[in-house]
Amino acid sequence: MIHGNPSYNSLKYDIAALQKSKDLFHAIFEGSRDAIFITDENKHFAYVNQAACALTGYTKQALLSMSIPDLHSPGDMKNFEKFFDGILGGKTSISEADIIRKDGTKVPTEFSSTVVTISGKKFMHTTARDVSTRKQAEALLKENENRYKLLSDATFEAIFISENGICIGQNNTASRIFGYTEAQALGRMATDWIHPDDQEQVKKNMSSGFEGPYEVKALRSDGSAFHCSIQGRNYTHKGRNLRITALRDISDRKQAEAERDQYQAQLVQTQKMEAIGALAGGIAHDFNNILFPIIGHTQMLLNDTTEDGPMRNSLSAVYTSAMRAKGLVEQILTFSRQEKIEPRLMKIQPVVKEIIKLLRSTIPTTISIKQEISAVLGPIKADPVQVHQLVMNLATNGYHAMEENGGELTIGLKEVTLGEYDTGCFDLVSGDYARLTVSDTGSGMDKALLEKIFNPFFTTKEKGTGMGLSVVHGIVKGMEGTIQVFSEPGKGTRFCVYLPLEKAPLADEGIPQNVSIPEGTENILLVDDDETIIDMEKQMLERLGYRVASRTSSIEALEAFKVDPFKYDLVISDVAMPKLPGDKLSAELIRLRPDIPILLCTGFSQKMTEEKMQVLGVRGLLMKPVVLMELAQKIRKILDQK
Repeated sequence: MIHGNPSYNSLKYDIAALQKSKDLFHAIFEGSRDAIFITDENKHFAYVNQAACALTGYTKQALLSMSIPDLHSPGDMKNFEKFFDGILGGKTSISEADIIRKDGTKVPTEFSSTVVTISGKKFMHTTARDVSTRKQAEALLKENENRYKLLSDATFEAIFISENGICIGQNNTASRIFGYTEAQALGRMATDWIHPDDQEQVKKNMSSGFEGPYEVKALRSDGSAFHCSIQGRNYTHKGRNLRITALRDISDRKQAEAERDQYQAQLVQTQKMEAIGALAGGIAHDFNNILFPIIGHTQMLLNDTTEDGPMRNSLSAVYTSAMRAKGLVEQILTFSRQEKIEPRLMKIQPVVKEIIKLLRSTIPTTISIKQEISAVLGPIKADPVQVHQLVMNLATNGYHAMEENGGELTIGLKEVTLGEYDTGCFDLVSGDYARLTVSDTGSGMDKALLEKIFNPFFTTKEKGTGMGLSVVHGIVKGMEGTIQVFSEPGKGTRFCVYLPLEKAPLADEGIPQNVSIPEGTENILLVDDDETIIDMEKQMLERLGYRVASRTSSIEALEAFKVDPFKYDLVISDVAMPKLPGDKLSAELIRLRPDIPILLCTGFSQKMTEEKMQVLGVRGLLMKPVVLMELAQKIRKILDQK
């Protein structure tokens, strides 16, 4: 029987195996979730599975009548030609391109292709997978990365990411602030950006996880240091221990704080000067009341003695000392009050000598003071306050330069003549000048420091406002002079100030000689609350021939005047009187008798100005302590005008 034939059984077995293989192939081919395209050498589809239909939107029948170009744009096909030829040549490749569906939509697709041989012919076996979801995820991830990158780069802070203290990333702000590109920064120690003085603190905070904020000095790529604020945080990412550090440049804030402190110091100094001015006014009044009798009685005794009298020298010495004290009080008042003082002809030598005496009593003995002051020097036109500031600031600057190690401070003053060649170098007009020289043997300065010393607020000292030399420069320029500085490191510093001399002569306040003093016989009402002064003034006036009625109370003086207003030809009153000050007394007297001449005396001119005198109707003002000749001349000038 045929069924018992071995050949038949073998064929039956082969057919069954073939059917099984076919079923298996069909199950794999159709059951694949990926689209499968079998393409011949002419790019036509020979076999497609159901997933290919789902991917493209075409039926199998439609796809089998189509070719690869039908599913792709012309642009993609240009790149696909080489790809297709390579596959048929035996290469295996994975690529991505868009498939154009039947409805015209494009589907991002990943292709994995290889060559297969079927019935002796070469075919391209391609597995295609829709990667739209992955592409969307990648696009979203890329967008997030760009967003985070934008936020990181747009921040005002430099951001570093480090691992085990080594930089593995930074933002653009870090490159801008520190001057390193990201490529230059990668692999460097995170503390390389920190000043050596603060590196240990930063290392400690990094290891401990301290987040801050705290302040340190940082270093730019050029080596320059600046102040910055740091905040950092340790965190773990995919098993890696990382630290994110944010640094903010706070140089502007630090500078603003420094300027604020300097302005605050200036304000405090101004308030001190205002307080000194108020205090000086009271002290000057009392001190002038002490000097007034000394000068007045000494003048009268000098007038009573002959040139060769035995007491003449002693009285002259007393008078000279008293006048020096008078001048010193005037300087203190002028320096302390905050009012505008008009420049006047003056000698600069006395101011310099007084400052040297003041320095000698205040600076340590490790610093010697040498003076080279010419006795022959013409007058300058200046404000005594500014001259005092000028000399004192230069001398103080020299003292500070030698404060630690000691040395020699030399102050010189002499007259020099500058010709056209000299003035060209000094930016001055030719003529005669007073040259003030202040030199020290301190540490000296290099060229870089010399270029900055006159800048406001610049100082090399821990204390001080940095305004001293800028004030000096302003004063010298305001007086139409110039200032030069010579200095070298280790060789000290020398300041040379050139101030123009005036040709007009300066009246000399010498010791009073037995000269004719203006006299008179008029009636004078004298008012002063100090009995010592009023007794002395009465003697002086009576010596000049005047009839004097004195009162130590302004209220009593007003009552006496009310009794007979026309009895008196002149009223002399102190301004600082208790209960009824001299200016108010003057107003009452003028109200009773408008033509009454009034002469006021004061030790503090700030309380009585020329404008106020004109408003009150006061005829004259004398500064205490009054010199006899000045008093006599002032009285006659007022009475003769009447």
